[in-house]
Amino acid sequence: MCSRLPGLTIGILTHNRCTEVLKTLAHVTQLDYPELEILLIDNGSRDGTAGRVRGQFPRVRIIRLEKNVGASARNLLPRMASHDFVYSCDDDSYPKDSANLRAAMQYMLDNPRVCTLTTNVIDISTGISHCQGYAEFAWSGSAEQGYIGHFLLGGGTIMRRKCLTQVEGYPENFFWGREEADLSLQLLAQGCTLAYHPGFVTIHDRSGSGIKGSRWVYYYTRNPIWTAWRFFSPGTALRLSASWTLRCLFTHMPRGLAWTAGVFDALRGIPRLRNYREQLVRNAPAAGIELFCRHAYGDTISLRSVARRLFGANRLSPHKVWNRPAK
Repeated sequence: MCSRLPGLTIGILTHNRCTEVLKTLAHVTQLDYPELEILLIDNGSRDGTAGRVRGQFPRVRIIRLEKNVGASARNLLPRMASHDFVYSCDDDSYPKDSANLRAAMQYMLDNPRVCTLTTNVIDISTGISHCQGYAEFAWSGSAEQGYIGHFLLGGGTIMRRKCLTQVEGYPENFFWGREEADLSLQLLAQGCTLAYHPGFVTIHDRSGSGIKGSRWVYYYTRNPIWTAWRFFSPGTALRLSASWTLRCLFTHMPRGLAWTAGVFDALRGIPRLRNYREQLVRNAPAAGIELFCRHAYGDTISLRSVARRLFGANRLSPHKVWNRPAK
């Protein structure tokens, strides 16, 4: 059934990536969609991004922050958007085309219980989807109808504003790294329905810039530990934290200092974390949360898995745990 499509805000977050965001805006501004707002969050850039965008794309609305606050700058999108739906993108990602975007928005109209729709984010240089393995961890659904589960990507998800205003949002103390997993659990704790549909596509025109090296290891070690203690019982949180900590150590031994700092700061920050355990237990199915744990944290600790990582067999990078198929 085709009905009048609702207004949409495409929200883009950027920091010191003027070349990338100009390229992205060249695609986004060509989309044929009724009532389309383009909102750019300039996360404390010092490379002249805001001025260049104003000069080349005057229709783009810019919100400029004085300093880089990390992924939590995305929390401005539901507050500042003019429409009830927000399409969250990175500065190097954009909807595939107008027809695909319209189809995705029609899906949101036809499925009013769906709070977020994660699209199939495809790396344009390799053709590989960042959502490989999602179907194996879905709670229900199919490729034709879409999958229901715990899926959410900051650079490729359509969201209902009213759902985002009910939750904390991307945690400010995370800065960057695995913040989407935390937000997905917040939404599930509120009883929200999260969907993923492989037929709706976001193009990722990946560049070589971005957070990397020791800072990457630090955030990717620390933040999942905090998420575990925010949402799960102490026993489960301890198990997930230990498993994740060992995985990061064996994967990033050359950057042991960053790993040590990540673990130390994670443990030090646990007493100050906001707790969602009771809400999650009350509103999310236990089987679904078990799938989340397997997807986000991988295997539990075993002597065999430790030995495999110590001796270099089948090492996994933390960001690839998301794409790991179920056993």
